[in-house]
Amino acid sequence: MQSICFVLLSGGLSSRMTRDKGLIRLGKGNKPLIQFVIDSINEFLLTLNLKTRIPMKIVLNNYIQQEEYLDAVPSLTEDQIIIDEVVWNKLYSDIPQPPRGSIFGLYTAMSELKSEFSNIFVFPCDTPLISVTVLSHIFNEHFKNDICFQHRKLKSKSYNTYIPQWSSGKFEPFFSIYHIKSILPILEQKIFKKHYSFQKTFEEIRSNPIISDNNGKRYEINLVPIPIEEELRKYDEHLHNFLDIDSEDNLKTIEKILYRKTSFHSVQSVFPNRSEGLIR
Repeated sequence: MQSICFVLLSGGLSSRMTRDKGLIRLGKGNKPLIQFVIDSINEFLLTLNLKTRIPMKIVLNNYIQQEEYLDAVPSLTEDQIIIDEVVWNKLYSDIPQPPRGSIFGLYTAMSELKSEFSNIFVFPCDTPLISVTVLSHIFNEHFKNDICFQHRKLKSKSYNTYIPQWSSGKFEPFFSIYHIKSILPILEQKIFKKHYSFQKTFEEIRSNPIISDNNGKRYEINLVPIPIEEELRKYDEHLHNFLDIDSEDNLKTIEKILYRKTSFHSVQSVFPNRSEGLIR
């Protein structure tokens, strides 16, 4: 079983944007939003210089959306795509599919990948400012600290899930590394109870970290917070990495930031020493 897989969640139509956010085109290259995230992950993989490349999967809703993404992202292949409705029908053909949502997308990914991978590193499709340095920090926390040990008293195994967290206590669930075996049973329980809040789910895990799967096996979930303001701001002064597109105004803001970054890199190619004090 491989250790980790990158997973991008693209849920389709946004209630505020009324269009598929992953396919919104931005910047001078007129790239779809999801391509920015893919490019950052690919750049990050180059820095790792691994013998075996870490796979990347994208979660979509249906075959119609799959065709749209294959057309928009030339590098994308069908075997990289996981489709919500296909996975759900394979598991529960006699039960109506839950509403589209982030927890359901994450559940789909884990259900499909659980036999191949131990962990997934999850990203949203609409954060084009994500940087290699922030990716590296979160990734390094996982490989530096990840443990699985036998809990003597409860006879259960403990597994780490790494989640960036704001000083307010709120988590960023889509820049996180999840341990599949321990988190999947909780997501399944939440979906069938129609409880779709990530924040409440994490709060419940914090107060009761011991869970049982359908086979009666017990696990202890160790949520490892990565302080955003304290640790990640040093790579991203204004925390642009976590800007997602949830409104037309926010889209315009991100377009301006992208334009400034593009202009900076153009200047840097001519004046390579003018990088002090500028955000990457």
